[in-house]
Amino acid sequence: MQINRKGVFPALTTKFTADDKLDLTLFEKNLQLQRAAGVNGIVLGGTLGEASVLTTDEKETRY
Repeated sequence: MQINRKGVFPALTTKFTADDKLDLTLFEKNLQLQRAAGVNGIVLGGTLGEASVLTTDEKETRY
């Protein structure tokens, strides 16, 4: 299967609450705004972001 990566794919930042928990509410808001803007896809946990410091549980969190 060939993957077609054409268009805009912004890297989404990882949002945290004041007590350092994942802020899934703010993440979802950001995601919906990106979708409304018409992006073709998103990049999660980019190499220059917070991915390297998230725990395994945080990385596997689903909402």
